[in-house]
Amino acid sequence: MSRSIGFWRCWALVVGSMIGSGVFMLPAVLAPYGKYSVLGWLISGGGTILIALTLGSLASRSPHLGGPYAYVREAFGEIPGFYVGWGHWISYVLATASIAVAFVGYLVFFLPMIGSDPALAGGVAIVLIWITTGVNISGVGSVGVLQLVTTLLKLLPLFIVAIGGIFLGDFQSVPAKNPEDQSFLMLIASMVMITMWAYTGIENGSVPADDVIDPERTIPRALLFGTLTGTAIYVAAGIGVMALVPLDDLGNSTAPFADAAVYILGTVGASVVAVGAMISTLGAMNGNTLAAGMLSRAISLDRLFPIQMGRLNGRGGTSIFFGAGRVNCVSIDCHEF
Repeated sequence: MSRSIGFWRCWALVVGSMIGSGVFMLPAVLAPYGKYSVLGWLISGGGTILIALTLGSLASRSPHLGGPYAYVREAFGEIPGFYVGWGHWISYVLATASIAVAFVGYLVFFLPMIGSDPALAGGVAIVLIWITTGVNISGVGSVGVLQLVTTLLKLLPLFIVAIGGIFLGDFQSVPAKNPEDQSFLMLIASMVMITMWAYTGIENGSVPADDVIDPERTIPRALLFGTLTGTAIYVAAGIGVMALVPLDDLGNSTAPFADAAVYILGTVGASVVAVGAMISTLGAMNGNTLAAGMLSRAISLDRLFPIQMGRLNGRGGTSIFFGAGRVNCVSIDCHEF
């Protein structure tokens, strides 16, 4: 079977799945903590690095299609594997829908009429889902290219805010706050609860293992470096926003990165961030769609999902009820249809 996902595309799958739509609002949520929020990002990043190392070790030992589902099934059997796989797959489906809605929210910045027409907004979200589905149907190679491009482009506005904050902002004057006067341990726990969810999605890099070139080496490296990239971006961009936007204003902001970009680029800054957020959501949707298709295929190949969900079309793309194509049994204890 031809493999098309090398290190950079696998890295893009990790980073692109992590950095979605929500990160653009987190500086406002973290504003009450001031400088302490950086500590929250670093601790969450450190914990996620441990998770990445664990997943990387499992991928190196057992590079099977399905990622976490395949590891649980191999270690604990079909019933725990099914529950993990089913829950994970449902989370992908729900996340894809919510990310599509977030994309429409950012599109309203340029086309306000969409925001006043729920039917039109819902239609645009559905079209976007079909677009990413179409890319996945066209084959894993197309998915990898789109993921790499959108990941690089989505980092641009975050990078602009981070650099702008360093040179134009004043982070030194940002206070460290404990808004509820908690113990230091509880303060850390509160911030980690907010920041940790921004790292969800790193497991996507391990799911399409049978399309990854040299998965035993590529997946662990992509997971680790993808997590390090995400952490660096989160910390730098968070500092940049706080350095540019006063904390009182930041806490009430509905578009913190756009507000920060205005300080750097003027009125055009908000447009740059809105475009970046749309690209970011598109990349996250693309990665989620790939992971959902590959995960359902892995579960199907193990005879725990309907067999139609394990089939590939003629281009090697994943879709449900889209032609038989060929079936490659790469998961544990799998038999030919």
